[in-house]
Amino acid sequence: PEGRRFWIDAGVFTGAAFLLDRPARAFVAAHQTRTLDHVAEVLDPLGRAEYIVPSLAAVIVLPAVVGNRPLAWKAVRVAAGYAAADLAGGALRVIVARHRPDSSGNPWRFRPLHPQGDWGSMPSAHVTHAFALAAGVAEVSGRPLASGLAYGLAAMVAAQRVYRQAHWGSDVVVGAALSTDVSRRVIRLLRRQHQS
Repeated sequence: PEGRRFWIDAGVFTGAAFLLDRPARAFVAAHQTRTLDHVAEVLDPLGRAEYIVPSLAAVIVLPAVVGNRPLAWKAVRVAAGYAAADLAGGALRVIVARHRPDSSGNPWRFRPLHPQGDWGSMPSAHVTHAFALAAGVAEVSGRPLASGLAYGLAAMVAAQRVYRQAHWGSDVVVGAALSTDVSRRVIRLLRRQHQS
């Protein structure tokens, strides 16, 4: 969905996620397995900036060095979308300052503008990063298979954050919606500027 439809859908999903935060956390806590722990461990780097930023730099530099400027330019746009989404997510984390899931099981703990320690749960940075990249890949590739794979991996990162009880379900929904929209907008703006 585009524009208003996207944000209506995001609002509905966010509201539902807020209502399901507590029961979803209880369900996940009761269904931990060694296999799922391993899968969660494998997925973790897909949302970490310390892996993503050097990878983006390589995808920009290597094609430029071998003379594939169109691919390098696409990677620059994806990186710009990623950076903008990361900044937007960081700003929202400071404004909202939501407490991460803990033994209290209370998803309604907020301390706006005081995000120190465990008060930086919304939106999930992992999910913000993963969905910003997915949106970037979808925008620059224009290929349904690449888009589906990118968004599928991003969704797995989101599930991993809830499974590990690092974030509430609504944290990942907000991160996904925000980063997808911001990344797409930045990439489209850069594309228009490059074409003019």
